[in-house]
Amino acid sequence: MKQSLRPIQQLKTLQKSYPKISKFVDMFRDANGKNLPKWPDWCFMPMAAWIAMISETQNVIFPFLTQAKDIAKLSAIGTWQYSQGVYRFDPDFMRELIKTPISGNLPCEVLYRLPEWCVYIETPDRVTTVGVQHGFWAHLEWDANTGRSELRLLVDYEDCLFPLIVHIGDWSLTEGIQRALSDAENQGRIRGVGLAFPSPVSRDLAEQINPLISALIYLCQRRFKTDPLSGFSAGVKLTHLDIHNARP
Repeated sequence: MKQSLRPIQQLKTLQKSYPKISKFVDMFRDANGKNLPKWPDWCFMPMAAWIAMISETQNVIFPFLTQAKDIAKLSAIGTWQYSQGVYRFDPDFMRELIKTPISGNLPCEVLYRLPEWCVYIETPDRVTTVGVQHGFWAHLEWDANTGRSELRLLVDYEDCLFPLIVHIGDWSLTEGIQRALSDAENQGRIRGVGLAFPSPVSRDLAEQINPLISALIYLCQRRFKTDPLSGFSAGVKLTHLDIHNARP
């Protein structure tokens, strides 16, 4: 399958599973700041709304583990369908970019400058311990219960889609992941599900996604001539990025 077609195929699969997704999105977004608390403009729709959508369409109470991946897929790809931006870096530049370590605290103010509510960045045939990685979706979450900001990733591997959460704040990438894992443990306890993530897990995950965050930060630092949020067109918008036309 051509690289840029992978996210489209995932979108088509999602739309078959949730044929009324657009209707629910319109309903929840129309209620923003009216029947529902007002959420920031940089968040397309909070996870709480996606959870409610799955619970209502499947007529079940949201199970903590069995539905968690569906929620991650629905929120990422369901948001991405409204812009369908695919970003492809020059291969040589991408190889150098993913070697760039993220030191110190996360540049939170940069992450809020995503050019679209959800983007898909290609990582062509990147081989990892999980498998061949083709790309990833990235979007921002506003937690309706706590007001917390989160970076949500959905990594596109050859045989699976793997969700990752990073809490955004004045701390490192590793701590952002550890905070997300600790929150998952707490949510598990509330629901009677035993989850335990030892500290090496957050360090290992930070190592794995460091290249993805580097690419995402670079994308957010770019100056775009047009505002992608002002209007969307159907079909994949494949944007090529390389070191030669970079305007940080």
